[in-house]
Amino acid sequence: MLKWNAAIKILHMLTKLIKIFSAKPNILAMLKHGQKFIDVFLRSGMPVLDKVFRHKKEEVLNLLKTLQHSTRMLHHICSHSKAVCDVSLIAHVPVMKRSLESFVYRVKAMLTLHNCQDAFWIGNLKNRDLQV
Repeated sequence: MLKWNAAIKILHMLTKLIKIFSAKPNILAMLKHGQKFIDVFLRSGMPVLDKVFRHKKEEVLNLLKTLQHSTRMLHHICSHSKAVCDVSLIAHVPVMKRSLESFVYRVKAMLTLHNCQDAFWIGNLKNRDLQV
């Protein structure tokens, strides 16, 4: 749990840095590696959270909240990639969107399983630029 918490904080810092350093190579790296991070978290991190949820509910919810900020920024990066019409960036968007969608449904399933649906709300994300 501690390692996942540290990894998610690092991802959160990296996504915040994209607002400042929004050059194409940085965005491309975030699309490639952010998607891999989400996939690894789904495979390895979510089972850990499932096991410790009953005992450390607040910690798990805080961890998911921090990760939610990063996934929201990844969504904004996808929107930005489509807006600038760069083919090398757009190629990574469908895979990233699929990973983000899997993450949302997996978290919703975990919270439903533990009877904690009020901690989760699905809304429509606005297509914003990277500076918001």
